[in-house]
Amino acid sequence: MDMPLPNDILRCADLRRLYLGFWEFPDTRCLPDGAGAFPHLREFVLLNTRIEDRDLDHILASSPTLETLALVLSCGPPQHVRLRGQNLRSVLFWLSMADELAVVDTPRLERLLMWLTTTSCLLDDSDSDDESGSDDEPPMTIRVRIASAPELKVLGYLDTRVHRLQIGNTIIKVDTEASPSFMIPSFKILALRVDFRVFTEVRMMSSFLRCFPNVETLHVEFAMTDRPTGKHYGEFLSKLSPIECLQSHTKKVVLHEFRGDLSEVVFLQHLTQRVNQLQNLTIVLSKDILLSVDDMKVVLRELARPQWASKSCTILLVGPKHAWNFHEASDLSTDDPFDSEHGQEFFCFTKEGGSDSLETSVKYV
Repeated sequence: MDMPLPNDILRCADLRRLYLGFWEFPDTRCLPDGAGAFPHLREFVLLNTRIEDRDLDHILASSPTLETLALVLSCGPPQHVRLRGQNLRSVLFWLSMADELAVVDTPRLERLLMWLTTTSCLLDDSDSDDESGSDDEPPMTIRVRIASAPELKVLGYLDTRVHRLQIGNTIIKVDTEASPSFMIPSFKILALRVDFRVFTEVRMMSSFLRCFPNVETLHVEFAMTDRPTGKHYGEFLSKLSPIECLQSHTKKVVLHEFRGDLSEVVFLQHLTQRVNQLQNLTIVLSKDILLSVDDMKVVLRELARPQWASKSCTILLVGPKHAWNFHEASDLSTDDPFDSEHGQEFFCFTKEGGSDSLETSVKYV
């Protein structure tokens, strides 16, 4: 059980870095009106620590030098994480629950990282009628709201089943048409989690991608969370409207947790025919792969025979990635927080888009 953290912590005004684990954060209402607890704080990490919405709001509002915020194993409260801060650059929401994650006023925010998140309604059904929701919003979802973040470049993993994205006043829904009013051109790296056997999730992925027209690096993690809604994956994907970032800007794609399911192979083929600027394609195998590595090599060679949309692309097949570490993910010195170390390298070759022939592979294992 979380132990109450003594109020004395609020008097440590000289703190620069604060890591708290397995506590209940004190009530900031004990502070004098308008007083800030940590005016020099730069890094604030809460591990399985309960903090009320109002107290988190107070800490963010009264910590003008705060650059990094991490909520890890947070099972509520807070139920509403409202991000404000003139110097806030990186936010990590890791294995945590909330009803809303809102980017309210963060002029320097560069990264919003989420991993295995879910709604706090799982803990308390009474929260299901919370005003943050809407009548047509599916249950057990988290609202991810982006109001003001002009420097935001990295977002993910955005989950097509769990997250409901709102940009400004627009809630992004299945088949939402692209509009400049809710596009965010600053994004360069985007990570998505999708079950490609479920057509509504694929359509939601398409809607998400249309919001970020300048994405250069796309990470996709394959999920298997629901029953399939159909088998005609290729026909379904071919009917999707063109997506600007895939047509014009995306140069690198990393596919995580690749099992070799038909829906995944069809999506891979779809990418090769749509991503015009693709230079690097990495396929990271799942521990639960359905095919052998040799079979995967055959699949890749067959996919490489037709002409691709891009002129030249290097394809890399690797073993399961190592565990994603939240310390590494929040490290601003890393260019791509989703590009974690992977296992054994199995297969690598370069595909020339204008030719049916393959350049000899760089490495075989």
